[in-house]
Amino acid sequence: MKRRGHQGVVLLAIAGLIQTLALSRPILAVLAILGIWWLEPLPDKDQRVEWLEHRKTSHSLVAVGLSGAVFGAIGWAISRYAVEPIVGALFTTSASAGGSGLSWWAARLVALDASTLGAAGMWIGAAAIVVHLLGDVITKGGLQPLLPFSRWYLQFSPLSYDNRVANNGLFALGVLAVVASLVGVLRTIGLF
Repeated sequence: MKRRGHQGVVLLAIAGLIQTLALSRPILAVLAILGIWWLEPLPDKDQRVEWLEHRKTSHSLVAVGLSGAVFGAIGWAISRYAVEPIVGALFTTSASAGGSGLSWWAARLVALDASTLGAAGMWIGAAAIVVHLLGDVITKGGLQPLLPFSRWYLQFSPLSYDNRVANNGLFALGVLAVVASLVGVLRTIGLF
């Protein structure tokens, strides 16, 4: 897929996240949406690295696992060394000011302990690469998801990566899915 098609696949994934997390875990929903949107193009950066071949190991389950591990570690570190000290300071400030509790946002931050944010980072890092791979596997270029362990090839359609109808159609479908998800959430909370 070209960039527009990949963005459509990302929007489809985001629509699902909105439905799943927006009401129960809004901060995680925002982190997941932003993280997947930002990280999804990562496999195509292989074209800028001289010793990597395009759509090889960077487009495999090895890349999924590596991205998940790296961003899981980053999520854990952010929580451990940034979020937890902020939450501790909020508790101290609230208690010294005679406050009886934390604000809505502070309470949500408390829920972002190191294990939660580490798991979220792992999930976001892996999901972003999977979403990218889904965009590529629906083209005739396909991919080899088990590299470097197997050369097994996976392809779901004869579409060319630059097929304008497919790229624009995926993007339009993604936009519609996000709008439908947002309308559903707004109806649930009584704003629409």
